[in-house]
Amino acid sequence: MPDETRFEYGSQEYYQNPYPTLKRIQEKRKPVWHEPTGTWLISTYEDVSCILKDASISKQFIRENPSPLERTMLFQDPPNHTRLRSLVSQVFTPRAITEMEKQILDASSSLLARFSERRSMDFIADFTLPLPIQVIAEMLGVPREDWAPVHGHSLTLIKAADGQHSPEESGQLLAQGMMGLIGCFSALIDTRRANPKDDLLSRLIAVHDNDGGLDTDELVGTAILLMIAGHETTVNLLGNGLYLLMQNPESMKLLKDHPELIPGAIEEMLRCESPVQQGTYRRATETIRISGVEIPAGSQITVLFGAANRDPAVFPNPEVFDVRRTPNKHLAFGTGIHFCLGAPLARAEARIAFEMILNRMPGVQLSGSPSTLPRQGLLAKLLGMLRPPDQMGGRCLVHWTANPVVRSLDSLQVEW
Repeated sequence: MPDETRFEYGSQEYYQNPYPTLKRIQEKRKPVWHEPTGTWLISTYEDVSCILKDASISKQFIRENPSPLERTMLFQDPPNHTRLRSLVSQVFTPRAITEMEKQILDASSSLLARFSERRSMDFIADFTLPLPIQVIAEMLGVPREDWAPVHGHSLTLIKAADGQHSPEESGQLLAQGMMGLIGCFSALIDTRRANPKDDLLSRLIAVHDNDGGLDTDELVGTAILLMIAGHETTVNLLGNGLYLLMQNPESMKLLKDHPELIPGAIEEMLRCESPVQQGTYRRATETIRISGVEIPAGSQITVLFGAANRDPAVFPNPEVFDVRRTPNKHLAFGTGIHFCLGAPLARAEARIAFEMILNRMPGVQLSGSPSTLPRQGLLAKLLGMLRPPDQMGGRCLVHWTANPVVRSLDSLQVEW
């Protein structure tokens, strides 16, 4: 019998703080079989790196009629993955990202300006959601009137993987979100083919129309992938990052005084609260042995980025948020052939956003945190001391999304 460990996807306690569970899994220092989901959990930094680079590990779904998203490079193996990534890399270039920096700066400034007098906001709803969506939508050439429906369909897709629904419900959500996105981007592709512009979608269409380029499903699927991946990770990075800084005010002050440290701090945010906690679908195409454990051919494998990025064998004092940490070779963006193509964009957005946040939101903290609450009696103070730091007066100030795949906040009420 394979080794088993409890890994409760449905526990609210787990979603609010997955790290004690991940630590227990990782302490075994070997793959762990999780019977409820029928997958091998890979948790150490070395084993996760090994799996991500192993050519015998497949990401390709085996189904008769794959969706356009499943036809993209995210769910393909070489040589098709190599072809697709090469084609997409022709348009999603470092130069294209550099050219977006002014738009990122303008969008960040505009969003923060709305709250300059009120000096409070829901950082998730008012900043981290609209900023990355606006950036990737403008890069792709999605008209402003389509931003809301495209984002809504994207959220439906993500919701399908949150572990809170039956297989039938998840299948319905997946189909609903996918059909919505296919409709949006198919119509936009027709428009751009007739009237090309200087945007990523027009460039992808040009790649599609060349010999050996993207076929129609690959074109639609790639547009959907760039839209989802182009904002989901960044939303989580920004929200998780500000939360970490508010929990570590000495680090926030250090970054304000030394903004040159911000890029390194972003890497530590990615490590400490990895926006993607576990990898997408993987399957062993042949029997492999990892850390002394035999994983049979055909087995499903889940890599736990949230555990690997806190592996004490690689990161001293892994639970400590250290903006000066070096080296910091985290795996938040993966490694190997499936390394995140959008990593430079996420880093650029985070760098520009945090530079502006530290200047325009001095002393930012959770709304209703101890330093801003009215003076209370001794009993109330004692009761407050017994509550978690993110909960006061019986009111939860921070709530994490119930999703085992991503680490994200539902809301983050802040004031400054």
